[in-house]
Amino acid sequence: MKGIVSKANISREQINKACDLHLAGEYICSLTLAGSSDSLTHELNQGRGQDSGDSWHIKFIRFWREKSGLPSPSKREINYQKNWARNLVKHHNAGEAEEIEINLEFESFLAIKRSIENYQRLGHPRTEIMERFNEQTRECG
Repeated sequence: MKGIVSKANISREQINKACDLHLAGEYICSLTLAGSSDSLTHELNQGRGQDSGDSWHIKFIRFWREKSGLPSPSKREINYQKNWARNLVKHHNAGEAEEIEINLEFESFLAIKRSIENYQRLGHPRTEIMERFNEQTRECG
């Protein structure tokens, strides 16, 4: 049956499920769902003329790189890497390797954090599972 649903509600459900999956150790599915919500909430913020959570993500990545003694990457490099992980688990191009090297837990964490940030920038509060995710992953950043 056809119905009307807001894209903010869609993104909330995606984030909630991604949080559940991540906390259960199911990082591939959580990364895929969070990546979808990240794109949707980013575009909703842009459509409203608002900044998305990209600024948070850029600061976070630079912080971790510098903490590790590595050089601070450019904004362009960070944005490429942001999309790299979610695209890597969703797509395959002819000639690419069929096995990948990726830290699924960390990439899932980043996608969820970006999604939550973007969701909040739309004016929505964190849900209970989003709060639990933040509490249980606090050591990651």
